[in-house]
Amino acid sequence: MRLSLFFSILALILISFPLWGAVSTDDQLKSNGYSDVQKYFDARRVKKENPMIPEAGTNAQAKQEANKIYRDLYEITPAEEKEIPEKRDIYYYPGLIGPSFYGVSGLTETITARTVDKSHYRIGGRFQYRTITKTNGQKIAFGSGEKADVQSFPTAVTIGLVDHFEAGFVLPITSWDINTPYLNPSNEKESAVGDAMLMGKFGIPLNDKNTSGMALCAGFKFPSGNDKRIEADGSTGQTDFTMMAAMSSKAGLANCHINVGYTFTGDPQYSDVTHYWGDDKILFRMGVDFSHNEDVTIGAELATEDWGNNGNKVELIPSVRARFDEDFMVEMAMPVDVHNTEYYGYNFRLSAGLCYIF
Repeated sequence: MRLSLFFSILALILISFPLWGAVSTDDQLKSNGYSDVQKYFDARRVKKENPMIPEAGTNAQAKQEANKIYRDLYEITPAEEKEIPEKRDIYYYPGLIGPSFYGVSGLTETITARTVDKSHYRIGGRFQYRTITKTNGQKIAFGSGEKADVQSFPTAVTIGLVDHFEAGFVLPITSWDINTPYLNPSNEKESAVGDAMLMGKFGIPLNDKNTSGMALCAGFKFPSGNDKRIEADGSTGQTDFTMMAAMSSKAGLANCHINVGYTFTGDPQYSDVTHYWGDDKILFRMGVDFSHNEDVTIGAELATEDWGNNGNKVELIPSVRARFDEDFMVEMAMPVDVHNTEYYGYNFRLSAGLCYIF
């Protein structure tokens, strides 16, 4: 427990470094003559509708600086005028969002209520690594040369199909090297395709700016993986069905999210498989993300699940996402075990990913 808390605090400190020197876009505007983004937009609109009226409280330098900050975001044309406030929302509400563990948009494990815009995509991949250190809550006493390492490479695609509705797809490739008599399999080194997941998310905005909302999610995990060989990744050999409800709300520059879900897990009946992931699962997620500027978002999540006889776990997940190009985003996360009594238990996981946004 102490080691887990240490890693959690260390990760939160490390991912905060990119933000210390960052200046929010609102602060940049304030230092150049505008009180906020909406005032700048209103001034541009007044100027366009009344060319002879000067922009009150502004000057040419402030206008030039604001244009540089926002590029063409606030260059008003008749076709874009109504969309401009929504574009402002996309940058900050809910920050940099990519495919979650379930394929639909969100943080690392937490799903957000806001959906990807119609005809927009998020395509990404992650590398995830964990060392199995405990089983059913008991620490494994590894002998000389013994180990239990699991790596996975999930590829995810999120598509905005229509307004307020998106679909997400995940296909993982898993590699594991287990050599200990305390686990099943006890001596195996394999790589294989895991179970594919397909989920849909329907968002319900609760205000005009879509800064608060709800979402209903439902999806399937298909038995594409070899359930007799890939138990370490949780393959059941059956089709699993997950339902989840999400709620998100903006608070200042932060966005808060809550998820509640339930997974109807398949019940395999193979005589030559020792351990099953056959019980249903109760899910609960809490997450917050903070965007000090449009290119960096930090997040923190509390993810819990109760898997019946297979155990339960609680994880604290610090993360950071950064846009290094207009269309590319990188992310780092380190889920830290606070409590874990599942069969393949661990102290922490490492996750690194890249996402293409268009």
